[in-house]
Amino acid sequence: MPFIVPIVVLVIGALGLTLYLSTKAAQDSYQLSSLRQENQALVDKRDNLKRTADSGDSAPELADKAAKLGMVPGIGAHLVVGPDGKARLRGELKPADGNRPGSLNPKPDPVKQIDASKVDDSGGLGGNPAPSEQAPSEQAPTASAPPRAVRPRTPRPPRRAL
Repeated sequence: MPFIVPIVVLVIGALGLTLYLSTKAAQDSYQLSSLRQENQALVDKRDNLKRTADSGDSAPELADKAAKLGMVPGIGAHLVVGPDGKARLRGELKPADGNRPGSLNPKPDPVKQIDASKVDDSGGLGGNPAPSEQAPSEQAPTASAPPRAVRPRTPRPPRRAL
């Protein structure tokens, strides 16, 4: 009897430890999943901010900002950096005059601005057939090409055994 008590205590302790470790692993798994989702949201936010910042430095955006400030493209003089590293003026300086250039940014895609719920002919978009369509079993058979004339086969004589 004294030998059985320590073994029972050891088995109960092992079961308790197994229960504790599996519970802890499940809890850590939920925390890890939550942290991964949070990390993905932060990565998406960072990428979106980087894309926004990069688009602000693009040539079309800079041209639009310059046009809003009343700037127009200059004609004539420009600076050229020589092989010695010094800048030299080429051309003659004169005040710029002229019209503002048009925007270099493309217009937004008009198809993306369509609200499918407000369009009458969008019945087929949600997986439902449009009212004018028939079910495949109700469609009339289409005319196919006329069948080719088939030449009857002539029977072959039986083969002889050698």
